[in-house]
Amino acid sequence: MTAVSWNNASGNDFEIVVLGDIVDRGSRSLKCLRLLRKLGKDDPYGRLKVLLGNHEAMILQHIFAYATEDGDLDWSVLTKAHGGKNPKELPLMINGAAVLDDHFDIHRLADPLSTSTEILAWLRMLPVVHITQGVLMAHGGLSKETLKLAVQIKEGVWGKHPKACLEPGKSGKADVVQCGYQVVNRINHMARHFFQLFRECIEMHYDDQEQRRVEGVPASIHHQDVGTRCMRELRNPVLEGDGSTGVLWERKFTKLEMGANLQPVCQEAAEVASMVGAWSMVGAHNTHPEIRLFCSGATGRGVPIYAVDTHWIGCEKRDECDFDNSGYLGQATTPSTNWPQSLAITIMGDGKRHVRKHFSTTTGVANAKVSQYLTPMVNKKATASTAWRTRTRSGTVRAASRRRWRRR
Repeated sequence: MTAVSWNNASGNDFEIVVLGDIVDRGSRSLKCLRLLRKLGKDDPYGRLKVLLGNHEAMILQHIFAYATEDGDLDWSVLTKAHGGKNPKELPLMINGAAVLDDHFDIHRLADPLSTSTEILAWLRMLPVVHITQGVLMAHGGLSKETLKLAVQIKEGVWGKHPKACLEPGKSGKADVVQCGYQVVNRINHMARHFFQLFRECIEMHYDDQEQRRVEGVPASIHHQDVGTRCMRELRNPVLEGDGSTGVLWERKFTKLEMGANLQPVCQEAAEVASMVGAWSMVGAHNTHPEIRLFCSGATGRGVPIYAVDTHWIGCEKRDECDFDNSGYLGQATTPSTNWPQSLAITIMGDGKRHVRKHFSTTTGVANAKVSQYLTPMVNKKATASTAWRTRTRSGTVRAASRRRWRRR
């Protein structure tokens, strides 16, 4: 990963969108974040768009359920980072060997890309939703209810109303394309302001604890409770609702058990897309063995929804598994296409759209058509949404025992 860089001859007629959850219990989460930040900084054209996932949002909220112990972004690193300190610790150890470039090298602390506090500051500024070429993307997804809240919530600290969504244009109808861009900008403004407020809440608790320590007074709250305390004070349903709604947590558009590929959800997706000038939605957040296409085909039940969160179960047991599909723990079997994939959408000069899924194989990189998912769940209620990710994380995934942090 340290050798990844931009090809100067690659041009600027493309975008790469990473849909979050870069942090997912992997031992090298910080390295992945550093790489993405460096690529963004080195990109002269702004081709790389990194969106927050709910995992990164939880880290910003002082909830560390997805930060792996003994990794390069574990509890001790994060608590120090939230307290404004950059730890000088031993390097990350993998299989008994030191991996100096993966962790905090004390000789590189002057480099902002190497400090955990700067990484947190960078995360707070990342968008949570993106629309380009008529493709609507978010880690969780944009439901009709969330869209309505984003449009109607009062002005002020949450940004200006997206007027194109409320006022008719020259044709007498709302300009849906402008509405889409304006509502996306407003939601991203809300996210930046929300996580800044959260930072202030966390720092207040840290300052209080430090003062108590100096005075020899018992702590009023443990560090592990800071996030939940601040969450009781700060809420924004546009970003996160009850654990399965909001652009960071929405599940129904890509989770089969919550309504994905069923007509009510497909119809809702079509209505949202028509309101923001989109022809497709792409989402992550819910894992699948391969990229899946919902709400498309002959049935014509809505706009195409691509569910792109894929991984190979058990890859956390290896040092690096996202791009190595051979010899898994000494087993003879290897996956065929069941490993991390990325979605490529190409808009041709004549307006035609080509959609392919790309993945690594033992002989190199391959691509294939994304087939329509034909087996919907039945008699299930819908409650979730979408997001798109070009798979960049090197972190490991514990799919066999995925523990979900739940609000109480």
